[in-house]
Amino acid sequence: MVLFFGLLRRVLALVCAGATIGLTAGLAPQTVARQHLERAQLQGPPTPTLTELAISEEVARQHSRTGPLGLTNGTEPPSGGLVHVVASGETLEAVALDYRVGQQDLLDFNGLRRAAQVKAGLPLRVPGDRPLSAARRAGGGSISYRASSDDHFPWGWCTWYVAQRRDVPWSGDARTWFASAQAAGWRTGQTPAPGAMMVTNESYWYGHVAYVERVDGDGSWVVSEMNYQMWGAVDLRTVLPGKVPLIGFIY
Repeated sequence: MVLFFGLLRRVLALVCAGATIGLTAGLAPQTVARQHLERAQLQGPPTPTLTELAISEEVARQHSRTGPLGLTNGTEPPSGGLVHVVASGETLEAVALDYRVGQQDLLDFNGLRRAAQVKAGLPLRVPGDRPLSAARRAGGGSISYRASSDDHFPWGWCTWYVAQRRDVPWSGDARTWFASAQAAGWRTGQTPAPGAMMVTNESYWYGHVAYVERVDGDGSWVVSEMNYQMWGAVDLRTVLPGKVPLIGFIY
């Protein structure tokens, strides 16, 4: 499409430049246009500009997210065309955690063998059927996450946000989650882990839940949470061991 419009642009430029000469020589406008079109076709299509190439690539990328991805077997992936472009500094582990899929599943789905092959700018096809969602952050901006299929908690509360990050089959206030998870046979413990749900008694009446984003080498961990700094907004917080009334983690 870029080449077509580039060719059309050249033809129009030639027509405008030569129209006066052609008409002065007694040629009809249709003849002038036909002659310049034939001349442009003989010269071949113009080289696309960097802007045109960028637009073309962006259009192709947008179409690849919703349409066939050109797989060798001619079929669409079960993701429905969801593609994640790896950002600078982003790792396979981080992408897999964001989309809640296995690292090996991502590699296999993209025909890759090693995590080192996942580099910035690489479009990764993601198995699954739900695109990223976003929630506003306290202080401005937003945080992106893969929404769960369960949505039975009221919006704005800590329970709603964590239930967006993980499929949570039970209901109830935050402080009851740890016991509910144990009753449902879920694995629980006292050690933070990426992707775990942290349950605390930080709210006297209701408790509090947060999503563990990562665990640092000094034993601290970073959580994302809603309704801690501001109702209906997400914040990121570093938690130090022994500094919160911890009930436990749900894995």
